Amino acid sequence: MRLILGPCPRPVLVGVNGTWFIWVVGTQSLAVAATILGVAWPDHLRLAALAAVLAWSVGMVLYLIVASLVLVRLLLLVVSAWIVVFEAMLTTLASAARATRRAS
Repeated sequence: MRLILGPCPRPVLVGVNGTWFIWVVGTQSLAVAATILGVAWPDHLRLAALAAVLAWSVGMVLYLIVASLVLVRLLLLVVSAWIVVFEAMLTTLASAARATRRAS
């Protein structure tokens, strides 16, 4: 919160790290869960599909924002690369689950 709310004596990019992708991971996980719930409860398929698309869309926007910040920091400082790789994998999984559900 300090990054957003107040002046910081050190550069802002020092506060940016790979753990920020946890926001994206959580949102993409909700998209995958909504897709699975839509299959499990066909009566609520439209609601689950809407929730999956909304969570996926929010996750993609968060991913672009966080990835941009982390990339800038990566060019200037060192960041945990495994978190970036894990988030890319989860985003791909969420997209594939959504596409598979749409195809069937």
